[in-house]
Amino acid sequence: ITTYCIDDTPDILPLISNNNIEGTWVPDVIDTSTLGTAIYTFTPNPGQCGVEVELTVTVQEEIVPTFNPITSTICQGAFIPATAFPATSTNNPPITGTWSPAPNNQATTTYTFTPDPNQCATEFQRTITVNPTVTPTFTGLPSVLCQGNNYTLPTVSNNATPISGTW
Repeated sequence: ITTYCIDDTPDILPLISNNNIEGTWVPDVIDTSTLGTAIYTFTPNPGQCGVEVELTVTVQEEIVPTFNPITSTICQGAFIPATAFPATSTNNPPITGTWSPAPNNQATTTYTFTPDPNQCATEFQRTITVNPTVTPTFTGLPSVLCQGNNYTLPTVSNNATPISGTW
């Protein structure tokens, strides 16, 4: 592998080439703790018909996936659109991945986007708050009206957190 993300666990450099030439590497361990490009040189052991080979390794910073904003609060039982969980980020180039857990419109849930392998990207989390459904309550509504009398229905409920609306 020639490209790593910062702080990835590097591969072990082989001491025998694909065509059975033994040798050593300088440096002998891939360093993924520093961003940038480094050159590793394989030198064949004496007495073998081999030449030095260089391996260029690049260490990249992890990219944070970005997504279009969504409505992060819904009412209990409301539909959560598929657009809340796109399979690709808005980064350029886009980062592909999967979301978990499955959408839940009954409880507040934090969802995690896990990038597919080999993209040098971090996980991303999005929380969707689910508010319980509340039935508006009204007091003092007359149970009987006389013909010809006018009565204005209230536009705000008596709930602890008032709910406004129209009849």
